[in-house]
Amino acid sequence: MRGSVRTSPGVLLLTPSRRTCYLSLVRSRRGDRCGALGVARGVALALAVVAAAGCRPRPPGLPDEDDAPRPPGTPPRPTVVAPGALRVWAVPEGVRVRPDATVAQCGGPSPFVARFPDYRNRNPVWDAAARRIRLEAARGESVSVHVLVDAVGAPLIPRVSASLPTVLVTVSLESLIRVARRSANEYGPIPGVCEPGDVPDILTPIPTGECRLASRLGAVAPSPRNGGAGAVFAAGTYTGKENRNYVVEMMSTNAFRVSADGGRTFGAERRVRDEAHDIVLLQGEGLDGLSFQRPTRKVDAGPAFVKGDRFRFEAYEEFTQGFYLEVAVPRDAPVGTLRGHVVVEAQGMEPARLDLEVDVKGVTLPPAPTLDMVWRLYPDDIAIAHGLEGATPEARFETVRDYVRMARLHGAEVIVRGVDPEEDPALFDRTYGTLLTGAAFADGRPARFFEIQADPPAADPAAEEKFVARLRAAAAHLHRLGHKGRILVYPVDEPSLCDYGRVARLAGLVAKAGGERLTLLMTAHPFPIDPVDSQHGRAARKRCGPELGRQIAAAAPKLPVIWAMPAQYYFPAASNPGSRWAIDSVRPAGRAWFYQDHEPWVGGVRLDAEAIGPRTWGWIAHRYKPDGVFYYAATHWETASHGHRNPRAIAQVALTYRGRQSAYNGDGALFYPAPGLGAEGPVASLRMKAFRRGSQDHALLTMLAQRDPAAAERHAAALVPQALNVFEPGADHAAPTWRKKPGRGAWSHDPVAYDEAASAIRAALAATPDHGQGEGAGTSRPAPNPGAGAAGQR
Repeated sequence: MRGSVRTSPGVLLLTPSRRTCYLSLVRSRRGDRCGALGVARGVALALAVVAAAGCRPRPPGLPDEDDAPRPPGTPPRPTVVAPGALRVWAVPEGVRVRPDATVAQCGGPSPFVARFPDYRNRNPVWDAAARRIRLEAARGESVSVHVLVDAVGAPLIPRVSASLPTVLVTVSLESLIRVARRSANEYGPIPGVCEPGDVPDILTPIPTGECRLASRLGAVAPSPRNGGAGAVFAAGTYTGKENRNYVVEMMSTNAFRVSADGGRTFGAERRVRDEAHDIVLLQGEGLDGLSFQRPTRKVDAGPAFVKGDRFRFEAYEEFTQGFYLEVAVPRDAPVGTLRGHVVVEAQGMEPARLDLEVDVKGVTLPPAPTLDMVWRLYPDDIAIAHGLEGATPEARFETVRDYVRMARLHGAEVIVRGVDPEEDPALFDRTYGTLLTGAAFADGRPARFFEIQADPPAADPAAEEKFVARLRAAAAHLHRLGHKGRILVYPVDEPSLCDYGRVARLAGLVAKAGGERLTLLMTAHPFPIDPVDSQHGRAARKRCGPELGRQIAAAAPKLPVIWAMPAQYYFPAASNPGSRWAIDSVRPAGRAWFYQDHEPWVGGVRLDAEAIGPRTWGWIAHRYKPDGVFYYAATHWETASHGHRNPRAIAQVALTYRGRQSAYNGDGALFYPAPGLGAEGPVASLRMKAFRRGSQDHALLTMLAQRDPAAAERHAAALVPQALNVFEPGADHAAPTWRKKPGRGAWSHDPVAYDEAASAIRAALAATPDHGQGEGAGTSRPAPNPGAGAAGQR
C-alpha cells in the first residue's frame, strides 16, 4: 500500500514510561513465530518508525519518576518491583481495568475498589508479596483472571505464557475499543453505563510460542509531562484502493501532526479541539485505523476518512496492557491444588515469573449447560466481515460453524438467521445439517434449537399456501435428519399492537405447516395490553385488541410459542404474587424467555455496561426460572462497518446500533471478526466470557437446588433481591415500575461477591459425596404454574 510502514507480525511496542511514547503495530495473517529474526526485524523497523516520529526510548540511567507526586485517585503502585523487572499484577475476571490502571466506574464508585483499595498489590486472586495468582474451580469449569503488565523503561515486546499440569491454559490479548459517548436512549444515558474512554473487550488468542500481541491501543497520546513526543501507528483499515497507513505524532495532549509516508515527513502541527478533545483531520491528512465518534458518511470509494471526520485521543501518563488468562479444568481433573507458573517476558527486561495455583474442588459441572442461553447469528454479516461474499456456500458455512462452536464453548446455543433447508436440500445436509446431527461438534451433541427461514408471505392465498408448503417440507427435512430439538419460526420482530391481527394469522399458517413440530418465536409479550403497552392509547387498544396471546391462541390453539420479552416486560410471578398478568401463566402451553435490555431489569450487555452485566443473567434466570434467555444478535455489525462498506472497522467502532432516539455501544455484537485484527476466524469478547461465567454459576446453583433448594434460593436472593419487573404494590393495573425513570439494578454490583457466592456453593456441593453429580443433569425447567391455562387465557 502506498505510504505504508511494514512491520514484523505480532510486534506490540509498549512504552508507558512518561518519557517514552506509545506505538501499536498490527499483526498480519501469516502467523510468523516469535523467533529471534522476527523479533529483531520487527523491533528494528518499529524503532525506525518511532525515531522518525521524534520518539526515543528512555536513555539508560535516567531516573524513574515513581517517586514523583501523584494526583488524587491515581491507582496504587505495585510494591514488589525489582529494578529492571516487569510490573505484573492481576485482578478477578469481573473487574474491568482501563489502560491507565484504574478500575472502570460504571454508574457509581466501584465496589471492588472500595473493598480492595490497594488492588494492584492485593485482591482475592492476587498477592504481590508472594507473586501468586490463585483461583478456584469445579471440574468441568473454566475460570479466568486478568493479568496486567505495566511496561516501564525501554520499549517492550511483552509475551505472556502460562502452564499448569493436566489443565488447558490459554492467554489472550485484551485490545481496546474507543467509547466516545455513553450508550443512551430517549431518556438519556442508560443506567449503569461507564464513563467514556478506551474499553478492553477484544480477546485475541496468543498461540503458544507466538508473539501475537497486536493491540489497537485505542487512540493513545502522552501526558504533557512527557519529556518527548508520542506517536500512534494507524494501520489502514479501509478495503478500497486508496487505503493508506499513517503515523500520528502527538506533540502534547492537545496538539498533533500526521505523516503519510511512514514517519519520514510530517504535516504541520494541528490543535485538538479543546471543547470535545477531538482531532479534526484536514483534507489530505486522512487517518485510518483509530476509532471514531460515529460513522460520518457512507464510504464506498476513496479514502475511508475525509475532512471533518473526528477522532478522540486519550492521554496516559502510564499504560497498562491487559491479558486474559483462562484455565479450563477437565472433568476428570484431580481434586486438590494444581500448581504452575505464569511467565511474562520482554526483551532487555528481567522476566516476571508468577506462581499460578488452581484449587480444584470435588464438584463436577454437568456436561451440558443447565440454562438455555440462545444467541442469534447473522450469516451475511459474517460472510462480508470475512471477505467471503464470493466464496462457495461450503466455505461460508465453515466460518459460520466456527462461530457456532465458539458460542457453545461459552455455554450458548445459536440460531442462524435466514437458513432455508429446502433451497438446496443436499447442500443443507452437508453444511447446516451437521449441526442437527451433532457431527459439527467435538462432543457430538446436536444443536438444541434451529431457526428456519420464514419471511412473512404476501397477503394472498397463493403466497400463503407456498409459505405453508415450504415450512412443512423444511420441518419434515429436519425430522428426517433426526433433529430432536426445537424448530423455531421467527417471522416478525417485536410487533406493534396493530400488527397483532397479522401476527395471529401467521401463527395459524405456521400451525398448519407443522402442527406441534414447529415453535413460534415471538419477541413480544402475550398479555396484558393494559399495563404493558405505553405506546398506544385506549382507542388503539380497542381497535387493535385483544392482546396478542389471546389472538394467537384463537388462531393456533396447539401451536407451541416461546414468548421472548425484553427484560422490562418480563413480569415473573415471584415478583408479582397473585397477578393475573404474570408471565408464568403462559405455561405449560407456552414458554417464557427474557431477552436483552439493561438496568434496572437485567445486567447490561453493551460495551460500556459494567463487566459483570452478562454474568447476572445466569443468577436472574435461576432466581425467576424463565425457560431460557435470548440475545437477538451476536454478529450484527452493520452500523460499525458503515453499512458493510468497511468491515475492518468492526474491531474499532464502539457504536453498533443507532435508532431514532437510541445509540448503543457493542449492542448485538458479542463476537469480533478476526480479519480486522489481522487473524482468522471469530474472536471472543470479554462480554462473552461474562455470559459463560453466568451460565456456569447457573449450573452450580441448579446442582445445589437439587440437594438443598432453600440454600440455592438464599444464595440467589442475596445477590439478586429483585430483577426483571414488578407492578406497583397492590395494584394489578397500575403503571409498572418501568414507566418511571429507571435507576440501577437492585442486584449486587460487586464482582467479588459473585465469586464468593460461587465458592460457597462449590464448598457446599463438595461437602457431600459426588455420586456422578452433574453427569445426568439436564436443562433446568421451572415447575408448572398451578392452574395456568393456555397463553392469553385467563
